[in-house]
Amino acid sequence: MNYKLYFLLFLFACNNTDSKQENKINIGQDHKRERIADSLVENNDSITLFDKEISIYNKQDLVGVWGIDTVSNAIIVFEKDSLYYVEHLGEYYFYDIDKDTLNIYLNGYLSKEKIKFLNNDMIVLEKYDHLDTLIRRN
Repeated sequence: MNYKLYFLLFLFACNNTDSKQENKINIGQDHKRERIADSLVENNDSITLFDKEISIYNKQDLVGVWGIDTVSNAIIVFEKDSLYYVEHLGEYYFYDIDKDTLNIYLNGYLSKEKIKFLNNDMIVLEKYDHLDTLIRRN
């Protein structure tokens, strides 16, 4: 009977050690993220933090063809330094990204749209309290 008690104590001690190691790993990852964020801020790079994940928006993330879905006609094409709206063929517009804002220079007019979400497949832009979702086309 004493063997069963020792065995249970042994299992409890092993389980408790694993959770301590897991906590150390999580704490270490948080410190690593903070160091990355600090170095980005020092270098004047734009960062946005969502649930402790670091998202860096740059032009390369936007390059490609975007539409409202994967079946309909494309709406906008982002290139390295310019973009064009498919319905306005031949008219290229310069754009840049300032922190979390997409700035589009439209013949003397500056259009600003806040980037709410961006990944490889989708971008969500906010302008005048209206959200537009675009899907990357293949």
